[in-house]
Amino acid sequence: MSAATWRTVLDGARAARAHAVVDEIVERLVVAPPTAPGLVDAAGRALLFARLDREEAAEGQLEFALASSELDGPGLFTGLAGVAFALARLGGEVDEAVDDALGVALRPTDHHDLVFGVSGVGVYALARMPGSASLLGRVVAWLNERAMRATSGRYLFSAPDALGPIARERSPQGAIDLGVAHGQLGAIAVAAGAAAWDVPDARELYEDIVAYMWSQASERGPAFRTIVGSSATRAAWCYGDPGVAAVLFAAADAVGDDETKLRALQLARAAARRVAVDEVAEANLCHGAVGLAHLFNRLAQAAGDDELAAAARAWYDRALALPLPVGLDLLEGQLGIALALAAAISDDPPDWDRALAVSLAQDRLV
Repeated sequence: MSAATWRTVLDGARAARAHAVVDEIVERLVVAPPTAPGLVDAAGRALLFARLDREEAAEGQLEFALASSELDGPGLFTGLAGVAFALARLGGEVDEAVDDALGVALRPTDHHDLVFGVSGVGVYALARMPGSASLLGRVVAWLNERAMRATSGRYLFSAPDALGPIARERSPQGAIDLGVAHGQLGAIAVAAGAAAWDVPDARELYEDIVAYMWSQASERGPAFRTIVGSSATRAAWCYGDPGVAAVLFAAADAVGDDETKLRALQLARAAARRVAVDEVAEANLCHGAVGLAHLFNRLAQAAGDDELAAAARAWYDRALALPLPVGLDLLEGQLGIALALAAAISDDPPDWDRALAVSLAQDRLV
């Protein structure tokens, strides 16, 4: 597994501007009470405050998240897995009952995705390994049972209510989603991380879904559509080549798959050259400029790639030039922007982005 050193990618006036924006957002988050306990809000705020050494504020947000009874299911971003993820990353002790509850929640769900579904539970389990080995094994088994055979590899099918809003509008009967947030990439990340821990059947699952993804890649960019059979594309974390490239690289790195790492880097470079910075009008993490900046930064740091580092700086410039969104949440609001900017001006590697599946560092392997 690669052991690249994380370095700040912004300096001078860029860094000063980023510091100022982070400070502005943090002060707003300190004053504004959280409205939800999950990673999208309180638990995510706790990760940001802890990263900035504001321990009292971090503890307050985590206490709110742990005390809330308004969790939206088991998912990573709005549910129990996300609160447990934050607790584990901040050094807290996760009660075994949490893993038991998440294991029970796997049975009735049809959602395999990262944001709300089983792949998100798997990302939490990976963040707590080896303590969540039993849960991780159950997640891999769940994904294996539902993976459907194709001419090349296997894929996971999404029912209509499990699709993201873009895909659901175009495929009201359900579809094969090729994105990160709601598609195949969450399962790829979990399978790769689990394979690094020698979980049975995880390596085969990783290889099968990766093979299916490449079978769907267009030879002329952009390579990946939002869903199979659609012409819709996006250049973002949630959907499109930048997010796909970042997750594939991290997954391949975890299992030592050099061929996929190389193809993922080629995909990222092609996306960086193709997408003009003025094409993106929002600053957010999910599908905005700072999300693209963080993806290219993450890839540049891991691969030592100067071209992607330059792309990251250009996208940070774009994000800093855009108005802040009104919302304060992680994916579409100011919290995600602050986390990404804080990573860009720090020499400490972020680990909150394990929730985005673009980082799969295993403590055992580093």
